[in-house]
Parts: sequence; C-alpha cells; structure tokens
Amino acid sequence: MTADAILTLTQKQRRVMTGVAGGFAYAVAVYAVGGWLVHVAPVPSAGRLAFALPWLMAPGLVLFFLVTRVGNARFVDNVLMDGVAPPVGSRVDVDRRCLQNTVEQFAFFAPAWLTLAMLLPDARLGLVPALALSLAFARLAFWWGYRRAPTGRAFGFAATLWPTILAYAWALKLAFFG
Repeated sequence: MTADAILTLTQKQRRVMTGVAGGFAYAVAVYAVGGWLVHVAPVPSAGRLAFALPWLMAPGLVLFFLVTRVGNARFVDNVLMDGVAPPVGSRVDVDRRCLQNTVEQFAFFAPAWLTLAMLLPDARLGLVPALALSLAFARLAFWWGYRRAPTGRAFGFAATLWPTILAYAWALKLAFFG
C-alpha cells in the first residue's frame, strides 16, 4: 500500500488497520512470551493431549460467557424468546455475532493448537497455555471492542487470527519438515 493510498483511507479504515496491526504485534508477543519465556515441565508425547486439553477451558469459558449473555437476553424478551433475530446493531445482536465468530475462530484455532501441542519441542511447550489464554483474552477484546463500535472489533479479531495463522504455519513446518 502506497503512502498516497494510506492517506486516502477513511477514518474507519484507519481504525481497522490500527487494530489489525496491534493484533499482529500482539500475536508476535504471545509467541515470544509463550514459546520462550513460559516454561513447563517436559511432557511425554503420549501425555501431551492430556496436558493440552484442559487449557481449552479458557476459550471455552468465553464461549460460555457469550452463550449465557445471548440466552439471558432472549429469556427476558418475549419476542427474542421465540428465536426471532434481534434488531440489527442491538446489544443482543452484537453479542450473537460475537458468539458466532468466536465459535468459528475456536474451530479454526483448535486443530493447529492441538497439533502444536503434540509436536512442539519441550522447551517451547509453554506456548500451549499461552495460546489458550491468549485466545480467551482476544475474544473478550473482540466482544468489548465490538460493543463500543463495529470497528473496535479489529484488534480482538486480529489478536485471534494472527496467533492461529502462526500456529498453522509452525504446526505444518513441524509436521512435514521437522
């Protein structure tokens, strides 16, 4: 993107680009902290899934939070209780959209994350809890930002997506190239 193109971006586009850049910087920091500074005891390969799976509780609790927010909102509204779509842009609509996107991101995240848990060198196994906690934080940032303004979701989205993309890249490298 040229300097002229950046100057012609709308204010919304600049806010989104700032959020995406912040999310990428966040992903790099998660990998630096989780992969190199967080130390866990070596886990034999047979026990790596047993080590990793409880960490899925962190992003799972975010899903629980969003499900209960949407469910409770439907419970107290006679119209929404019948399964009608909430008014576009309402708090319930935003919560529902965040829930939908979090389920999608969770499904995208889990295969790469579990593959990394199986293949990471012992010295980098701290990345497993770091990524799980990071996903939970990033999804809450997505929800919080979205509730403030639609463009406010950019950081949380990027902070979810970039660590997942990096996890896929690293997992594929480990799986096929050692």
